[in-house]
Amino acid sequence: MSAYNDFIQSVKDNIHKIHENNKTRREVESQLAIYGINKGELQRYFNDIDTLDEIDIRAIALIGEQIFLKFGIESLDLNKTFNKNELNDIRVFYNTKQNDYIDYPIVIDDVTMIGQGSYVFPIDYKFIARLYNSNKLNYNFEVQRQPKFVKRKDRVIKAPFINQNSVKEITKHLLNGTLVPTNIVYNASLGSSNESEELIYNSKERTLTITDGTRLDILDGMHRTISCLRAYSVNKDLDFNFIGLLFNFTTKQAQNYQSQLAKANPIPKSRIQELEASRYADFVVQQLRIDSELKDRITSRDRLGKGTNELVSYAIISNAIDSTFNMKNKLEALGIYKYLSEYFTYLFGYFQEDLEQLDNGNLMFYNKMFIGHIKLAKRMKEHNIPLSNLNHILSGIDFNRENKIFKDYGIVVNGKVSNKIEKSIIKLFDDIELKGK
Repeated sequence: MSAYNDFIQSVKDNIHKIHENNKTRREVESQLAIYGINKGELQRYFNDIDTLDEIDIRAIALIGEQIFLKFGIESLDLNKTFNKNELNDIRVFYNTKQNDYIDYPIVIDDVTMIGQGSYVFPIDYKFIARLYNSNKLNYNFEVQRQPKFVKRKDRVIKAPFINQNSVKEITKHLLNGTLVPTNIVYNASLGSSNESEELIYNSKERTLTITDGTRLDILDGMHRTISCLRAYSVNKDLDFNFIGLLFNFTTKQAQNYQSQLAKANPIPKSRIQELEASRYADFVVQQLRIDSELKDRITSRDRLGKGTNELVSYAIISNAIDSTFNMKNKLEALGIYKYLSEYFTYLFGYFQEDLEQLDNGNLMFYNKMFIGHIKLAKRMKEHNIPLSNLNHILSGIDFNRENKIFKDYGIVVNGKVSNKIEKSIIKLFDDIELKGK
C-alpha cells in the first residue's frame, strides 16, 4: 500500500497545477469525462484535496496520469506504481457515481419513530455510500468533535479529522463480512429544508421522507461513512446493514447530543465544555468568539493548532472567567463580555510586538497567560482603573520567558514553561501594581 499512498500524495501535491491554467484544465476535463469523472467532481478535489482519500484508486490514477502527461511529474507515471493487470483495470474504469445519484425526496423504509424527531431503521452500507456520493451527507464543524487544520499554500483551512488507519480497519471488516453492526447517527438539521418540514413520517407505511434541501449532518459515524464509500467502490454486492439513527435537531440540540456522547467516547475537554455551554462564562466566551480580538483565536481543542491564529483554548479562558467573575444572570454576563472585549482591544493594540514574538518565547499571549489577563481585568474593574492604563501596568514587565520573574514565580522551570502554572500565573497578576488609581 505504500506505493499507492505515495502516488496519492503526489496527486495531492500537484493537482493544483491543472487548476492554474484554463486551457490545461479544459483539456484534462475532456479526457477525464471519458471515464465518467466530470467537472464537478474535479472541482471538488481542487477545493479539498483530502476528498481524494475517499475515491476509487483507479480514478486517482487517471487524474495522476493527466498531471504526468501535462507536467512530466515522474512520480505520477502509472507504470512505476501499477502492474499490468492493474493498468488494464484502470483503463476499463468508468465512474458510475452519476448512476447512483440520490435526489430529494429521499424515502426510507422500515422506520420506527422512537421519540419526537427521532427515528431508527436498518441502513444499508450501499445507501450510505450513495448518499455521500450524492453530496447529501455533511460534516458540520459546529457539532463534530474537532476539526484538523491543514495548510494549503498561504492559508490554513479546517478539514474533517479522519483517522485513516481506522477507516482501513473498518473497510477491511466490512469487505470480509466480519464487521459488527453499530449505530450510525445523522441529523436532519432543523430549519434546513426548502419545505415546511425536514422529515415526514408515515406511521401506517413506516416510511420516512427526507424533504428537498434538508441538510444531513453526520453526528456519529464519519469513519464508518467513509468506510462504506471505500467498500462500495470495491464490492457493490455485500449484504450489510448498520443501525441507522436519524434526528431532527437544531444545531444546539445536536451539540448537546455530542456532549453526552463525549462522556462515553473521550473528546477534548475544551470541546465538551463548548458543546455543553452551561455556564454564564460559556456565554461570555461565545460572544468573545463572535466579536472581539479573540475572534478565530479560541480553539475547541486542548492544544493549539500549529500554523493557525489560535492563542487560547476554550477550557482555559472559560474556566478563568467562571472562577474570576461572579455572574448571576445573562445581563451581568453581557456586561462582562463587553468589558473583556474592551480589555483585549487595548491588550492587542498596545502589545502587538509581543504577539509577533510569541513563537520566540514571549509569554504575553501564551495560552495559560490568559488566566492572568482575566484576573488583571477583574482587578482593574474593581478599582476603576481605566483600561487605557493597561500599557503602563504591563509595560514594566519583560514577558520574554528568560526573564527571572517567571522563574521566581515557578512559571518557567529549567528553561521550560511548567505544566501546573495556573496558581503561579494568578499570583503574578495579583502582584502586578495597578498604576493609575
